[in-house]
Amino acid sequence: MWPLSSQTCVDLAVLDADLVGDVAWTALSTEDGDETIDGQDVRVNQVRIGADLALAARLGRAALAPFAKVYVRRDGGAGQTGAGVEVSGGLWAALGIVRLDAQARILALHSAEGYGERGAALTLTVGARGSKGLSLSVSPRWGDPALGAGALWEGPLGHGVRPQGPLSDRLTLDAQARYTVCLPGGIQLNLFGGHGDKAAGSRFGVRLGVAGKRPG
Repeated sequence: MWPLSSQTCVDLAVLDADLVGDVAWTALSTEDGDETIDGQDVRVNQVRIGADLALAARLGRAALAPFAKVYVRRDGGAGQTGAGVEVSGGLWAALGIVRLDAQARILALHSAEGYGERGAALTLTVGARGSKGLSLSVSPRWGDPALGAGALWEGPLGHGVRPQGPLSDRLTLDAQARYTVCLPGGIQLNLFGGHGDKAAGSRFGVRLGVAGKRPG
């Protein structure tokens, strides 16, 4: 915590707690051939349930929301299987059209001996407030995906087959442009394009989603 002067206005913080869960799966099938990736029929799945905690507050003109998440998960299919507990946390902040999202994640426990995951990400976004209009973001990431469900999609065969070296060995940088239109019922239409490392490459697409609850 930094010292606050008598002229600094701090709004009352509000604790938001949610019980959440998700299910994810991926599959890979390739035809027979002589290459390493040929002749594969792989399916991977993951089930998670846990709690999300966020403390939303305002410091002057800035909106702040430190958050923490704890999930119990079950990994199945090919690759690494078993049960585990993952913990993540970070800080979301916004000031005007500038937003910062910093988070880190670690697989604290897993039934598979010697298996682990850890990752961190920092995303800086410049764009219109309220998640409408044009926004530009850049995101350096270290290690495994900082969002747990994203770990399922890492590598061609899913989780459990990616390298487990130091975080600095897996530094990636991603940039994205997005234009968001708000539709009735709190639905958002996102048109996006971006470029990442060699694995992600360039991408363009459309997403439909529900507006989030973060302040600012």
